[in-house]
Amino acid sequence: MTDEHPIKELIESVLHDDRKLNKGFTDAQIVNAWKKSVGEYVAQHTDKLFVRNQTLYVNVSNSILRQELHYKRSQICYTINGLLKKQVIKEIVLK
Repeated sequence: MTDEHPIKELIESVLHDDRKLNKGFTDAQIVNAWKKSVGEYVAQHTDKLFVRNQTLYVNVSNSILRQELHYKRSQICYTINGLLKKQVIKEIVLK
């Protein structure tokens, strides 16, 4: 008799046990969700994304685009949380 566990359960167990690894995994999911939320064009003009205290910080290379994103912050936040199926982002700061 073998002790078989689905890979998903093993990964979730490791991530749950290792907080630092879990945070890195969640941050990577947030970056991917950002790209899906804003689209390819906008994603190409943003970089240096990082998360601290449920706030997503994003560097935007174009001032006009930054202003447009500023007005859509709550919508983008809602979309990211929806894609991840949990509330991980409460605010977005654009630089």
